[in-house]
Amino acid sequence: MPPSPRISILIKRSIFPAHIARRYQRPIARVLALGATAWHRMSPPPTVEWCERELHLPPELTGSPGKVDFVSRPYWREPLALLDDPDVRTITIMGDAQGGKTILLCAMALSRAACDPAPAMLVYPDQDAMREGRDKIYGMCEVSPAMAGKIPPMSKWNDRWLDFGNMLVWLAYSGGRQRMRGRPAKYVLCTEVDVWQDDSRLGSSAKLIQARAKAFVEHKIVYESTPTDDASTIAAFYNRSDRRRYYVPCPRCNHWQELRFFPHAKGKFTGKGGVGGMTEKNGAWLTPEQARVSAYYIGECGCRIDSDAKTTIVSAGLWVPRGCEIKRGQVTGTPARSSRNAGFQMSALYAPKITFGEIAEQYLEHRESNQLRVFWNNWLGLPDRIASRMPNWKTLGQRLAWHHRRGTVPAEAYFLTAQADVQKDHTHVGVRAWGDKRSSWLVEWETFKRDEPAPKRVDEASVPIASDLARLETEILAARYPINGTNPHGHQQLPVRLLGIDANYRTFEVHDFVKHAEARYGDRVRAVRGDHKVDPTDLFRASLVERNARTGKAYEGGLTLWGIFVNAFREQLLSLFSADVDQPGAWLLTSDVVVLGQSYLRQLVNQGPVTDVLPGGRSVVRWKTRDPVVGEHAWDIEVNQLALAEMVTGGDWQAAKWPRPKRSETPREASGVSLPRDFSDFSAR
Repeated sequence: MPPSPRISILIKRSIFPAHIARRYQRPIARVLALGATAWHRMSPPPTVEWCERELHLPPELTGSPGKVDFVSRPYWREPLALLDDPDVRTITIMGDAQGGKTILLCAMALSRAACDPAPAMLVYPDQDAMREGRDKIYGMCEVSPAMAGKIPPMSKWNDRWLDFGNMLVWLAYSGGRQRMRGRPAKYVLCTEVDVWQDDSRLGSSAKLIQARAKAFVEHKIVYESTPTDDASTIAAFYNRSDRRRYYVPCPRCNHWQELRFFPHAKGKFTGKGGVGGMTEKNGAWLTPEQARVSAYYIGECGCRIDSDAKTTIVSAGLWVPRGCEIKRGQVTGTPARSSRNAGFQMSALYAPKITFGEIAEQYLEHRESNQLRVFWNNWLGLPDRIASRMPNWKTLGQRLAWHHRRGTVPAEAYFLTAQADVQKDHTHVGVRAWGDKRSSWLVEWETFKRDEPAPKRVDEASVPIASDLARLETEILAARYPINGTNPHGHQQLPVRLLGIDANYRTFEVHDFVKHAEARYGDRVRAVRGDHKVDPTDLFRASLVERNARTGKAYEGGLTLWGIFVNAFREQLLSLFSADVDQPGAWLLTSDVVVLGQSYLRQLVNQGPVTDVLPGGRSVVRWKTRDPVVGEHAWDIEVNQLALAEMVTGGDWQAAKWPRPKRSETPREASGVSLPRDFSDFSAR
């Protein structure tokens, strides 16, 4: 077979003499052809194929170390495959906690180094998460033969980049402006964007990061996170995507459907398409332990699907964009939005090692503790939808009315809290009783008027306590509220265990009162204020005020100011308004509140959540007062009461674990009332 025309030209132009070239034309042609093939750039393997063949997981990253296996989590194949699609620009992954998103992001980063080396950037919520993410990726490299020889030794690991030999991946974190600037990247991978700390002067970091990829035509930006609430960043990105959901076939009738936790409330699938087996025949909820055994899935077709069938149906699943459907096992129709922005939503219902019963158990446990938002986010991978309307004041008062009257304490109560809301010429205060598993009852509500104008300050020692604040001592701290019978600790009266006083208004007077009260009542009094900078996972934090900001005089021993993340408690209180009154954790009022507490009830429902959509499309929830004339003091008091109760119990709401009080042998006098030396217990001595 004669050589091709191109090879013949190469032979004529070669360095060989003409007579040698003519004599050895065929061998030379074969050598040149092999050389041309060797120098020709080979197409990279598909990303999914490379990951499954080359990547391994270390034990510290997963409970199933070894080769990456997408058989158990087949739904992550499609997001990986989109890295090879030149038309896709953004990939949004909104899912449950511990659902494999971190492993997916690591696989994306390493596959780019092997299949398409280009400048890249990994963005984390903070520096600690960034360092942890770096170690996880390098850990995958160390156990993956294809990558082990490309990374530097541990002594050369740094906080600026990941070095894969042929590719650098810049490391950045939210709030670190210099990390995000001047680093062009073809691939930008962003993790846990819902907990990023944005700079108010620059706007959303998740949007600013998009500028890093402008220099590349076929760039990719990946966002992943567990969502939070209506203001969720990942939910906003997902809503602007093609909104894909994972559909699976019924093992009995082959009906395709998305796995949901709550059955349909209306339509042709009413009562179907969700987890069942959580209630008794009369509608009463089972215990979490019972539901773990009895729960199963009710398909939209009415078929029962047990957990042992989950692996089979999930492995056959398909991602379906909004606007499409599945017919004869194929996705058909036209997506409502372009696949240029691809979005994926995933929940723990698809997880291979979690049964439907275990998810039902988690739901009932979170329901009992009034923490459904945590279940909604971490198990269903969905943003928590805050109710848009507050209930009617009278309806709320009638529904939540309990058997005790104003000023008395139910026999189930263990301790009391009180919260004061200070205004210009008066102070509102409320008292609430607390029992097992967060159950609580309103006890008292009062408004203390200020009898005299603000005192003139000559020196700190001569300044009297304002009259309305002084009544907090004589009528709240020194009071003992009668119990309707005997409480579980054998007491017939209870004092207030913890009084919180809002320090946002009349700050110096409040500080004076708190220092005065601390000298008499110890840790039974705390200055509190709303603080949006508090870590939501901590709920509150203490800071020390050493000096009076007005006079500069030092507070003896300092003054502790407690900052509260009020948004979490606002959402909790709103959910309590609609919670069952006969279940543990119920939030209840007095039997006569509708008659005696109309003003209190009107204030309680006078502030509600409003969702604003910013110009960029992001939703932000703010709390708005409906009628300024009515006020919202009762709402603010009850929000802070939830925080005070958490401070008292330390978050442990199993009453069986609370210490039984012991009588103090050396009580001390305070305002004419004999009080114990130690108030670390939850109830009266």
